[in-house]
Amino acid sequence: MKKGKEVNLKLNKKFKTYYGTIDNKELKTIYVGISTWVKPLVDLDNYTLIISHLRKTIKNGVFQNLNSHLFRTDHHIIDIDVKDSRVEFNKSSYLNIEITLFVKGQKSILSNNIKTDMIQFINGILSSLEKLNNLDFKIAKKEYVSTI
Repeated sequence: MKKGKEVNLKLNKKFKTYYGTIDNKELKTIYVGISTWVKPLVDLDNYTLIISHLRKTIKNGVFQNLNSHLFRTDHHIIDIDVKDSRVEFNKSSYLNIEITLFVKGQKSILSNNIKTDMIQFINGILSSLEKLNNLDFKIAKKEYVSTI
């Protein structure tokens, strides 16, 4: 019997977003996923500072948008996967963000309470990412050009 659930959200054309749980019967954690392709807009020798700022922006976005009534604010896991050593000017690099949130007494991720909060939570993180003016985000590695 499958206990896990995942809900895909189409909130932004630049990011793939979803949330889910591995056990919807005994809800303890909810994971949030955001993935995109990121491309630097400035030509630098080293992108460590830009990637560090990206990581800080994501962590601040999680902290600022976390609902303390539904989730534990003292305990969450943020995994940001981007290879800063491979980031180059005019080259897209894959960015994957996984956030694990620990639930306070909720019964199901399919409840309206959780769904509404997840949409606000993810939108808050996405809006902070889009404010970064030295990175461009795309849902696909290459842009598709119509031949019509």
